[in-house]
Amino acid sequence: MKKAFITFLAVISAMIMFTACGSNGSSDNSNGSDSNDSSADTASDISAQDTTVSETEKASAATSGSDTAEKSLSSALDGTLWAGTDYRANRYAVGFNGNQAYFADNDTSVTEGYWAVNDDTLRIYRDEANTEKLLEIPLSYDIQKNMLILNEFAVMTQTDIAPDQVQEAFEQTSEACEAAKLLQDSYWSAYNDGSAKAIHISDVSLELITVKSDGSADTADYIWSIDKDNLCLYDDNYALKLTYGWQVSDNGSKITLSDTDEQDDTDTADTSLEYTALTEEQSKDIVNCLLGIIADNKNK
Repeated sequence: MKKAFITFLAVISAMIMFTACGSNGSSDNSNGSDSNDSSADTASDISAQDTTVSETEKASAATSGSDTAEKSLSSALDGTLWAGTDYRANRYAVGFNGNQAYFADNDTSVTEGYWAVNDDTLRIYRDEANTEKLLEIPLSYDIQKNMLILNEFAVMTQTDIAPDQVQEAFEQTSEACEAAKLLQDSYWSAYNDGSAKAIHISDVSLELITVKSDGSADTADYIWSIDKDNLCLYDDNYALKLTYGWQVSDNGSKITLSDTDEQDDTDTADTSLEYTALTEEQSKDIVNCLLGIIADNKNK
């Protein structure tokens, strides 16, 4: 049986050799075809290699760019502590100190661990190898504007206390949180040198309305944030436009806004104004309400 199999292999080998040799003309044509096919295959291989290298280089460049951006972001945040509240009256504080991050919000005690950040997410891990994640939360930071947004809606300001004192910074936002609750979905008005002003906060938007004695009215819309010291107003691109120091009266019926910002030289910037809450009925026709306030002050 083994001998028969060997014989069979020999016959097959002979047939292969005969087919490969053929006539001279046939051999030339075959060789030419093989040569062309080989060249085509080689060119195809080179092209494929070039494409592979090109894509690899692109991926490497993208990764390198991403790494550089993350390092720049991490470097900018290191050594900072941020605190603030969102329009839902949730409080936040987050600090970055070396490879350690500290986080506090309404629902948790302070979370401490190793941190990693990219342009849209902050992650805190229990271990330095970043294998056990403790927390993940949306984050956006503008290096040029030095402005941080946490959890999409909390526009936070930088504090001047140590990064690991996050619990202290969190507690300092408690009054700001109460002020945010007070201002949300309400109108407040004030009189100032022949004109009347009103502010209205709805979710993340603050509307500032100014009415003059001639009946002309100006409105401006801002994105707002509040911390323990200031009510900050930003445009749609989160450029800071106005900053007011704030204080709420003991019974919550008045709020005083003091202009601490020198960026704006228009008449929307006031030194200090005391705002009083308007009733729901008064807020239905805010322009006529403010004209009434102007008239009342003229008659005093």
